[in-house]
Amino acid sequence: MKVLCIAGDPGGTRTLSVVSAELLRRGVELQLVAYRQAVGILQEHGLPVIVCDEVMSANAAQHLRDWAPDLLLAATSINGQDFEKRFIQAARSIGLASIGVLDFWANYRGRFTTQPPDGPLDALPDFITVMDAKAAEDMVSEGIERGRLIVTGQPAFDELYRPCDSAEVRQQVRESIGCGQDDLLLLFASQPFTEITSETGFRTVPYDEMEVLELFLNSLRETEVGAYAKVWLRPHPRESSAKFAPFCGPQVFISSSFDRIQAIHAADAVTGMSSIFLLEAALLGLPVLSIQPRQVGEGPIPLASLGLGEITRSAVECPAAVQRWLAACQRPHAARTPGPESPFRAGAAGRVADVVIDRIRRRQAS
Repeated sequence: MKVLCIAGDPGGTRTLSVVSAELLRRGVELQLVAYRQAVGILQEHGLPVIVCDEVMSANAAQHLRDWAPDLLLAATSINGQDFEKRFIQAARSIGLASIGVLDFWANYRGRFTTQPPDGPLDALPDFITVMDAKAAEDMVSEGIERGRLIVTGQPAFDELYRPCDSAEVRQQVRESIGCGQDDLLLLFASQPFTEITSETGFRTVPYDEMEVLELFLNSLRETEVGAYAKVWLRPHPRESSAKFAPFCGPQVFISSSFDRIQAIHAADAVTGMSSIFLLEAALLGLPVLSIQPRQVGEGPIPLASLGLGEITRSAVECPAAVQRWLAACQRPHAARTPGPESPFRAGAAGRVADVVIDRIRRRQAS
């Protein structure tokens, strides 16, 4: 069996990366096609990665004919290039089966149209694996046929279940960033909303990262712990650290070091906007606060509905929400692996791999 995988944005790539590893383990031959941040992420497998550019994406159909895979497996991106969409369209034009792997609860139409955010769904794969029933229902409400959707879980969350000495990781990370073991370490997970707007020409949320960061820091200063807590500003892979330089000081520092799970183990609490990083931190037992000014409803991540954290949608209410979040830091944390009550089961990568292999076998049989 041969599968061509393509990805661009970090979130989708990490999800696809875990599935790729499972397919390799099962003996499937892969070709990894990547652009932007996906290149480095997929190279972690130690396999050759073909860098996709405008020329290759424009000739995607010919590339697919030349390598002749049995199926196209695509992540989803919204970055102004969105080469996955061109490969999906090319696969359809030559009669090649395609599966999309969803990684996040937002911008559903934008991921499958060449005219985002709300253009015609002209880049839909044959099937789409999704994280949960909520994502499936949301997608159906936006005009995507239920028959295309297969609930598998979120493959990137499989990493949360891997055995880990969280105490040792916590000590190592804190020593590296100059944070004492007894210091209160608060992690702010940023997102590149400014960059997304610049690249695509539309706003995906009613706030941006700079507004929310300033609101958080001002709210923190109003608390008793604001005088001594350390704040770790963690940029998204699509962000430059330089944009946060004006916020730095004795208690506020910027670092992209360590992977996201190591960073979560080192922190005492996590805040931010609507990053999947917040949901992962909550699944690992940390107090989590989502700050989303003017957001209508819960926002993209199902944090509050799953009972995993608090969302504040008002600048006026933010200081009180920060106080409650800090109070939660003083309580004993649960073990830092998802428990049996977790809404996301381990093994999602295997379930996506099952879908891929089943689709190939069905087509071969017919």
